[in-house]
Amino acid sequence: MPTNGIAYIKMSFDTNVLDMEELPYVSVLTKIIKKIDTKNYDYLSLNNVINLETGGIGLDTSIYNNVNDSKSYSHRLEVSTKVLNNKIDKALELIKELVTNTIFDDKKRVKEIVAETKSMTQAYIMGTGHTVAVNRAMSYFSEDAYIADMTGGIQFYKFIVDMDKAFEKDGDAVIDKIKSVAAKVFNINNLILSVTAEKAGYDKFVENFGIVEEMLSNEKLPVKEWKFDLQQLNEGFKTSSQVQYVARTGDFKKAGFNYRGAMQVFANIMSYEYLWNNIRVKGGAYGCFGKSIRSGKVYFVSYRDPNLANTNAVYEGIANYLREFNAPDRDILKFIIGTISNLDTPRNARAKGSVAFSSYMSGVTYEDMVKEREEVLALTNEDVNALADVMEAVMSQGNICVIGGASKIEQDKDLFKETVDLFN
Repeated sequence: MPTNGIAYIKMSFDTNVLDMEELPYVSVLTKIIKKIDTKNYDYLSLNNVINLETGGIGLDTSIYNNVNDSKSYSHRLEVSTKVLNNKIDKALELIKELVTNTIFDDKKRVKEIVAETKSMTQAYIMGTGHTVAVNRAMSYFSEDAYIADMTGGIQFYKFIVDMDKAFEKDGDAVIDKIKSVAAKVFNINNLILSVTAEKAGYDKFVENFGIVEEMLSNEKLPVKEWKFDLQQLNEGFKTSSQVQYVARTGDFKKAGFNYRGAMQVFANIMSYEYLWNNIRVKGGAYGCFGKSIRSGKVYFVSYRDPNLANTNAVYEGIANYLREFNAPDRDILKFIIGTISNLDTPRNARAKGSVAFSSYMSGVTYEDMVKEREEVLALTNEDVNALADVMEAVMSQGNICVIGGASKIEQDKDLFKETVDLFN
């Protein structure tokens, strides 16, 4: 497709060849690579070359849910770049340098990065507690959310704290584990490629694909079976904050319901009407959100919220609100337009490639998107009313997680099975 001479390349590596306890090391890898010397560059020079020759090279982790099977998901380490067509070969050479020539043996530098990651993860939890709390509450019943928490949430924070301490006892063992995980993940048998480019860029990529093949191991590794002990922990995590992030979550598919387009509009109604009026306007929270996801998950969460029990009571009233919902046609049209504007947001070439890849990995078809859009456009009050039973079933599952001030959590501790000092 037309990209103005730019190629968008993503290398997505499945981590299913790792033991479950090794998964947090994948996140550590994304923090270390690019911040440490390689065989041919010191890390400052390497980053200068990357910025000179490409639009950047990024490393991250992603989880893709199969919308047709809640037990089917994929946790992946992804290396992405954007680059002019005539420099694709250079970009691939630089990725090769990162993937195969990073020198992990510099214990002092790795320890610095681990300590930095610990501080940044703590800051992330404090500043983005709504995301962390939602995912933690989902991890009580969802395997992929459990992995997300292991690799980027509260479990990951505990892991990185322990890793920081482990360096004092046996830094060599930590380094050896990092190297072992990298060697297993960066394997061509784990790889799915996404390339978004014009024909000239795609042809250039194919011409230079040998660089990718050459840099990756081709060893056949067994896929590991991960065993989960999912428990409804219902935790209150105490911090020094004066505000709360209050999350309730559930799974409508486990309650026997299927996804429908009305659930997209429901998110709009929740975020800009019911939750907004009761949690933001009356309650004084900085923000509030509600969403249903194709895979079956539903969440409600408040952001920088002075309340806790009151906000939970608002969530408990969602089913009754939906049951009695009766908006004039003009308001229904506003909700539809607001929802369609999210579905039909103009996308540049990079975003189109990203959506295509995500849909492929998640099993979302063009027909699914068309059906969802048609259901949104045809929305009636009755469609909203019909969601009352869905949300009642979701709320009855009783999953709650709060990150917030110690005094507020202690005041409302009856809502939790456990309260924990998060950073002590």
